[in-house]
Amino acid sequence: MLHRETDKEKVERNKDLVFNLHSASIKWLEQYTGIKYPFKKLDFALIPSFQYGGMEHVGAIQYQANSLLLDEDPSQNQLLGRASLIGHEVAHMWFGNLVTMDWFNDVWTKEVFANFMAAKMVNPSFPEINHDLNFLVRHYPSAYGVDRTEGANPIRQNLPNLNEAGQMYGAIIYNKAPIMMRQLESLLGEETFQEGIQEYLSTFGMKNATWPDLINILDQKTQVDLKKWSEVWVNTSGRPVFKLETQESEQGIAASLSQVDMSGEGRSWPQSFKMEVFNPAQNGKKELEVVSADEPYEVNLDKSWNSFELLANSNGMGYGLFPVSYELLTSQWDELSELEKGAQLINMYESLLEPTNVGKEGQASPTRYIELLKWVLVREKNQLLIGQALGQLRNVYWSLLSDDQRNNVAPDLERTLFHCMDDLHDDPSIKKTFFNTFSSITITDNNLTRLYSIWSDDKTVSIDKLNLSENDYIGLASNLSIKMPEKATEIVAAQMERIKNPDSKRRFEFIAPTLSNDLATRDAFFESLKEEKNRETESWVLGGLGNLHHPLRREESIKYILPSLELLQEIQQTGDIFFPTRWLGQTLGDHNSQQAVEIVDGFLKDHPNYNAQLKMKIQQSVDMAKRASEILEKTAKK
Repeated sequence: MLHRETDKEKVERNKDLVFNLHSASIKWLEQYTGIKYPFKKLDFALIPSFQYGGMEHVGAIQYQANSLLLDEDPSQNQLLGRASLIGHEVAHMWFGNLVTMDWFNDVWTKEVFANFMAAKMVNPSFPEINHDLNFLVRHYPSAYGVDRTEGANPIRQNLPNLNEAGQMYGAIIYNKAPIMMRQLESLLGEETFQEGIQEYLSTFGMKNATWPDLINILDQKTQVDLKKWSEVWVNTSGRPVFKLETQESEQGIAASLSQVDMSGEGRSWPQSFKMEVFNPAQNGKKELEVVSADEPYEVNLDKSWNSFELLANSNGMGYGLFPVSYELLTSQWDELSELEKGAQLINMYESLLEPTNVGKEGQASPTRYIELLKWVLVREKNQLLIGQALGQLRNVYWSLLSDDQRNNVAPDLERTLFHCMDDLHDDPSIKKTFFNTFSSITITDNNLTRLYSIWSDDKTVSIDKLNLSENDYIGLASNLSIKMPEKATEIVAAQMERIKNPDSKRRFEFIAPTLSNDLATRDAFFESLKEEKNRETESWVLGGLGNLHHPLRREESIKYILPSLELLQEIQQTGDIFFPTRWLGQTLGDHNSQQAVEIVDGFLKDHPNYNAQLKMKIQQSVDMAKRASEILEKTAKK
């Protein structure tokens, strides 16, 4: 292991686990694939500010240092993330290096196998974790985040020129593709699926292979037409909307759940999942196995079920936009499994983001959804569910509320988060998870003063078992500089003096202008990014862009959108593979105004022959702003 970390305690705290996770990943893959580790060595280097979480090479892996050398009291998400990252990169020794795609249109195959196998191989190292829930929260929100957009791309894309290969990457191949693969494994059965993978590796070891090569192998092991199955899942984009219809009769009630293809192409995504039907009147429920494809799934219930409630996709296996019931969630919360809770939180959030749902019976407004999440957070103990709820909370708070609505909900929301952190949890990692969201959303003077006291370490505010690292203090200083602009110069200067790690100090020096209260200083930083040499350390650039476009600075930063779009093709030509997408994400991700949307739409209209791959990335990145602006138009005064 090669590294340059100066904190010896941090290295000692992490190194044994890092080596053990690599060793466990190799052993698991050898057993699953039936093939010994294919190369003579496996080295790894930890690089500060590396632009990727990890990057595999034959017999060697490069990692972003902070992804493996975690701070004290890491969250469950961080521990799982590290294990998954290591599993992902080690899996590439088999999937990508031993067997390599024939052309970059199949680059996704090595990524789907790496993520799918990583999800499996972390299980033995974390026996206390609900791994179905972990798979759900790690894959579905990110996949939906692209698949719901106008720029959604299929898993397998055409690639006419290798110079656009970097644009193949994204949430669809990293997150939707493993969901597809899990449905495929469910269809074939775990044992048959594993046999097919072993045959694929042994047949194409040290050779090139395509996705159709794998489908041809698996197709021989089932009666299902996998080529037809693959066509919709792999070669087309989007997700189905599941529509529930009921019809009452003298015998009882007939319910049907059918797929709707919102693109109008009449597609259906063959899939299996479970759903539960609750009878509040009799306190009963039924669990149903659903196989959904071209025909609606139908169930007949007697008269005693006339007031039933539906918990769709209760096992989190299904993919699409499902019906939701807020009343069912709150009335049955304590009786639901962790997986059921996670699936319903994701379903409800996706439903909230549909502007056409605003005002419909049974649908929540953004302010009501904030109240629901507060209700969940004071009751829930599972770290994965807490993390999911807090992530949704931050998004709704900053994107779907008007300034007046945010100011109205902030005092009680801040009180709730501080109560959860200080009173309801003893686990230091959960406390830090709540603290990070508390720091992110706090805008009231009283709590900003409280955060300032914590940052300055003046001993007037103490939170038992909350241990903040140097990275935490840097993040807090950045937050406070933006939210307490009159103190920005003082905070930045003091934090600069406190940083011990030389790499962290160089990063903070780079982004310091973006924390300034002086608009001209921030403008100068943005102008400097037009020179390629100033974009060399991409993670620093992205951090600076995030500060420029902080939600509290929307009116001042909207002028950066058009020149950022005008730079995009140069960014793609001079940067690494993920940089264009992340550049767009930091530029557009925190905007929610119609004006921002019009700037993007105008740019695309003025460039009708714009690079198709980059156009898709723009459409994906502006999607949240479009949805937010439409929702705010209907709800901002309510």
